[in-house]
Amino acid sequence: MRYQLIPLIFIFVFLSCTPKVTKEPPPKVEQPDVKYLWAYKKIANVRSSNSASSNKLTSLTDGDSVKVIRNQKGWYEVILENGLKGWIRSDLLGTKKMSAFSNAISFSNRLKENENINLYFDKKIQHKRIFLEFPQSEYSSKKNIENKTKEIGKKYQEIVYPGKVTIQVIEPINQSEYLTINLSGSPNADLILPVFQFGILDEIISIENELKLIVEVNEKIDNAKMLKEARKITGSFPLTFNKVNVTFKNKMNNCLLSFIEDSSGETYKFNQCL
Repeated sequence: MRYQLIPLIFIFVFLSCTPKVTKEPPPKVEQPDVKYLWAYKKIANVRSSNSASSNKLTSLTDGDSVKVIRNQKGWYEVILENGLKGWIRSDLLGTKKMSAFSNAISFSNRLKENENINLYFDKKIQHKRIFLEFPQSEYSSKKNIENKTKEIGKKYQEIVYPGKVTIQVIEPINQSEYLTINLSGSPNADLILPVFQFGILDEIISIENELKLIVEVNEKIDNAKMLKEARKITGSFPLTFNKVNVTFKNKMNNCLLSFIEDSSGETYKFNQCL
């Protein structure tokens, strides 16, 4: 019995001397909270600091996207695709839906791939006038071309630009004008954003004559300051909008302030969505 205990004692001593290995999860690397916004005007200047008097580094045009880091007194700190850092006034950047150029390119590519119809743009007035070129075999019926043009035009207004659009159909053989169609559109198509003094634009929803803007606020903002900013934002839009809703939310998607202005006046609630 005495000899049988020796191996057990040896094993116990060996295990007690062996260092224990504790598995710990790798440290979390915090990713910066970065959002993408798009230039929606012909020109958006990128400057060296958050001031209109600072040096111009470069310019963006409609359809260019940038990473937005933060908002400092109405200016977005941004990173361009080439890695260049700079500042852009917050009213010059919007959501991708506001960039008619980006949406028009996608629309044109789908039209070419699915129906073999070429779509061209007028550089002078951009997305407000477009040119269509159908396969030559379809020009035997002008009524058919006219109906298809109207159908494409309505889809174009839904996806690209909701305002008044002129569509000119070109005959490919002689590159002459075959027919022209003018489509009426929304009077609120050319949306111009105000300067956001804080927060980063997250979403814009425009349905007929109603508009909703959602702004993400990462820092703590006083309620009175948020309310003042919401009133300034709603007051910047034309009276053709029957209702404007401005909502400030945090990273967790919780509403900090929801403000509505319509024909009956203003309604707002803190820490609750309307």
